[in-house]
Amino acid sequence: MKLDYLTLLRGKEILINGTAHIRFPKLSEIVDLSSETYNQYITMLIMNKDNVLKVFKLQKNDEINKLTLFDIIFNIEGLRNMFYDIFSFFITEELFISISYQCFYVKKKSGDKIENVRFIYKDNFEEIEDLILQTNYVNMSDEKNLKPAGSHTEELLKKREKYKQKFASQNKNDTDISLANLISKLSTYNCGINLLNVWDYTIFQIFDQFFVMNNKRQIDMANMSYSVWGGEYKIPKWYESTFNKSK
Repeated sequence: MKLDYLTLLRGKEILINGTAHIRFPKLSEIVDLSSETYNQYITMLIMNKDNVLKVFKLQKNDEINKLTLFDIIFNIEGLRNMFYDIFSFFITEELFISISYQCFYVKKKSGDKIENVRFIYKDNFEEIEDLILQTNYVNMSDEKNLKPAGSHTEELLKKREKYKQKFASQNKNDTDISLANLISKLSTYNCGINLLNVWDYTIFQIFDQFFVMNNKRQIDMANMSYSVWGGEYKIPKWYESTFNKSK
């Protein structure tokens, strides 16, 4: 399920299967959680089965080969608890774990009764991961093979930016694309965003605004150069979508 750009920009929690809501974390919540923990969460959501086996030093055998990624995660207590924390952060409703039913579930009121409703299980695990990643400006289809070992904040941020090759070549210093630096620069250069209100923006909105601003500044510089030096010039489409460039 791919979320449309307008839904992502709005940043309002998304109801999944009429059961529970995936929410868009705000910058203030990331600070409270700690950026290190947040990026660990994103790293875990990106990992595929091979990544998990390698990082947690699990040897492949006939039994493991038959298991899905969810099977492995859910049946290792440490990993299960880790993903409980991850999903609890990105999901509005209170989550519970059912070992017997092999799922994470929520409690839902139906009339006068409260029912336990299965929410995350083997069949929809990767879809829920993908939806969470989309709300955090991560394209899971591009990043699923990311090697998580040794990853840290700046590396994850590199993976999100939409001008991956072009922008990376312009920024040799990793700290230039850290979340803290993006916030600082947006608060300085972008109309309406400042250090007082920036904390109410979602992660998706911040990344979106940064890439829009980066595109605008490049166009402004190209226009200025043409106005001074002239020559052949193809007028840039200032309204070209920065979100869809790498899709």
